[in-house]
Amino acid sequence: MHKWWSLLFGTVMTAAVLLFVVAFPLGWWLPENIAIGTGNYGKRVDNLFYLILWITGFFFILTEAIMVYFLFVYAGDQGNLTPANRKYGGELKPPSLFGFIIRPLARLIHDQHRLELAWSIVPAIILIIIAVTQISAWEAIKYQSKMPSPGGVGVQQIEVSARQFEWRVRYPSLARMDDWQKEPKYAEDFSEVAHLDDIRLVNEVHTWVGQKVLVHLKTRDVIHSFYLPNLRLKQDALPGKTIRVWFQAEKANTRKIGDDWVDGDGYDPQSGKPNNPEKVWELACAELCGWGHYKMIGKLYVHETEADFRAWMEHARGKQYLTDPRKTE
Repeated sequence: MHKWWSLLFGTVMTAAVLLFVVAFPLGWWLPENIAIGTGNYGKRVDNLFYLILWITGFFFILTEAIMVYFLFVYAGDQGNLTPANRKYGGELKPPSLFGFIIRPLARLIHDQHRLELAWSIVPAIILIIIAVTQISAWEAIKYQSKMPSPGGVGVQQIEVSARQFEWRVRYPSLARMDDWQKEPKYAEDFSEVAHLDDIRLVNEVHTWVGQKVLVHLKTRDVIHSFYLPNLRLKQDALPGKTIRVWFQAEKANTRKIGDDWVDGDGYDPQSGKPNNPEKVWELACAELCGWGHYKMIGKLYVHETEADFRAWMEHARGKQYLTDPRKTE
């Protein structure tokens, strides 16, 4: 009866490994990486993920296989105990082949402090390798010196302000963006200066292919986490702080249908769903922020060209002014 436990655990572990094997061809894997070009950090994040996955996966399978084997072989069968020591739960008799291989080795490694030191040093070395490997990815994402400057040529600035339970996004007007391009040295820190003609949206981040975007991230209440999985970008928003992050999308998912811009290949009017769900790129909150955390979801819209983005900006400006008493001709 005790052997059934080993069979149960063995079946579960085998199923987990098989599920992992079929996950990729079935599409149950990482979302599409759209930050993979030279100078971007998306590929570095993926490489780091796979390095950790293969290291931990190898040792997971190894240790679980050994555990299941020992559960099966030593399933509490009193017949496996020598008669002299059965009363005291004495030495277990392994199967002949296993014993032939393992017992001499067990005698050699018993009380071998050098061996114990070795299997403490090896994991430490692996952790050091991972720590060193991740430096370049961390540097590209987090270091201010690697981010586009507010006064840099061709830099798009937006402000993202999190609150329970939505993302409020503010864009500079096209006129101001043009002024910054003409005189980059006068480009202001967008997080500190707001203008009446700024474009304000909820749960929508817009940019265009190849554009570097500098995000000024804030929160109006609790901790939130700004997460764009297709860009491999995640950053906590902390109360009282403005945190800069950046990204550069290198694939488009947005096009105009009628008088509106949609992500994916547009929506099927009958089902109300996108024709290509893989092109619907999510903006999520990755930090439990309250009862409505589950609905704090936005979208990332990447336009094909700057001209498309500017056309969308004019469209968004017109919609914003429909109910704005400050509208001027």
